[in-house]
Amino acid sequence: MNGRFKKAPLIYVVARINTTPVPDFKDELPLLQKKMLRLGLVTPLVGRATQLSFQQAIGPEMSVQHKYVERVGYFSIDKDECLLIDSGGIEYRVTKYNKYKNFIERFEQLISAVRQNLDYFQNIIVSEIVLSYADVVIPLSNRKLDDYFINGPAQLPLAQMENVSADVQQVGQFQIERVTRQTQKTTLLLEQLNSIESPNPSNSLRAASRFMPMPLVEFDPVLAMPLILQEHWTGFTSPYYALIMTQTSALIKNVAFGKLDIIEVFLPIHVEANETFMKLLNRSTCDKDWEYEDIPE
Repeated sequence: MNGRFKKAPLIYVVARINTTPVPDFKDELPLLQKKMLRLGLVTPLVGRATQLSFQQAIGPEMSVQHKYVERVGYFSIDKDECLLIDSGGIEYRVTKYNKYKNFIERFEQLISAVRQNLDYFQNIIVSEIVLSYADVVIPLSNRKLDDYFINGPAQLPLAQMENVSADVQQVGQFQIERVTRQTQKTTLLLEQLNSIESPNPSNSLRAASRFMPMPLVEFDPVLAMPLILQEHWTGFTSPYYALIMTQTSALIKNVAFGKLDIIEVFLPIHVEANETFMKLLNRSTCDKDWEYEDIPE
């Protein structure tokens, strides 16, 4: 038996395949767009980012070159699902997540469509796979933030300094990186943020300043996705809340994109990400507040 939280704090999941440089695929986009439309990704959007390259000039000076790089995203009608292609690879993003099996099988389906419609993707070399999870921990009204963590207050970043009540804002974070195998790495980022008071003195509820861990923020508004918030996240009483990023990655050696087994290669890093996250938690609190349930294999 496996299990899940019915009211999971999970807000965003990304699976990414990094590759050798992807050739210009503009001419192929109409064909791929038709396939994505049939698969439910009905809205193609193109974002532009500035890529900087530094070159040593004669003498001590460095020259800086600016280059615009396009990224193409295919979105579902509600923008809760996106397949994004850029010059360095391809990734699948969701803000509505049920269980890993459904997520990875959908990613495999979309990758299969890319392989069928963009021929040159068959032979580009995969260098790395990355799986990222973002969680939001906002205490219920009868809880403190540290109630949700296995080591209590000692686990929170701001516990490392004396609390100064006159501060306008307090933000703390810690990041741990573990190389768990020669080719596999796990990054855990825990951010603790103070919530924002309502400008209305008669309103005791507070608000979050942001819901996404900084490394996963999409800064291009064209490609950003609306987040699905739980009801109590939009107004709560706790002075603090937490954002967690659990990210696992694995190096891939000498495998062509067309030969990559999505299901096989992503499973170990999913298992490690899940185990890393669960070890943070005080299960007696989390199982109750987030309604843990066993589910069949």
